[in-house]
Amino acid sequence: MLRKKNFMIILISLFSFILLADENLNNLISEAMKANPEISVIEFQIKALKEKEIFVQKLMDPMIALEYSNVPYNTWKLDENPMSGIQLKL
Repeated sequence: MLRKKNFMIILISLFSFILLADENLNNLISEAMKANPEISVIEFQIKALKEKEIFVQKLMDPMIALEYSNVPYNTWKLDENPMSGIQLKL
């Protein structure tokens, strides 16, 4: 009977210690946030990176382009220069 009583006392004291440790941890976290503003800066940077990740996952805007390149400015003929040409980009 004495063993059960001792076991119960030890068990209750352990659970109370765990509950107190949890409260102390929350207090320590709030103190660290107040004393070190870099922690909140890092939290805001993490939030910004998460928003940027959402933006990067989106598709780019569709674009179409027509290029008229390396064409002589005085004749506008494509067959005078071997590097001249027209390109269509999608």
